Amino acid sequence: MNASHHGAEVAASTFLSLSHSGTHLACAVGSEPVGVDLEMDDARGRKRDVLALAAVACTDHEMQQLASMASESARHRRFLQWWTLKEAFFKRSGAGLSFASIRRVECRPWAPGDELQHLQARSWLGVVGDGHHVFLSVCATQSGVRSCRLAADSSIKWLEVSDWSLIAPLL
Repeated sequence: MNASHHGAEVAASTFLSLSHSGTHLACAVGSEPVGVDLEMDDARGRKRDVLALAAVACTDHEMQQLASMASESARHRRFLQWWTLKEAFFKRSGAGLSFASIRRVECRPWAPGDELQHLQARSWLGVVGDGHHVFLSVCATQSGVRSCRLAADSSIKWLEVSDWSLIAPLL
């Protein structure tokens, strides 16, 4: 955003969040604070102990959900989805990722009425040509999340989109 080109007022009231993973870049822009995170699921990441990582980043309820999943690949995908949601949450806050607080943020599928109490997020799952998954999440207010649109990227085939509520005590 260039104040000389766009004007100081527009530049001062525009919020920007960036993320990258592998060769991909994600950018979210809004008139309110916004956070974005992007993660590529690569072979190196699949070798990690997801439950050990989740013990650092997930609430007890999320840990129970992961442990109950029969498939290691499903567990890995859900963990990466939650990770992107949480990182987008912290980017939106302006504070950046906090390992002291990440376990206190819980990701739940969005339900009517949640927008009155919790931050909203939207998460996309895609796949690239080599079969690796791509996870993209944006955190904003409800109106900001509902207006999210993906710019075309022919290298990613988007498979699903889901809306989430991010529940966090005062951090």
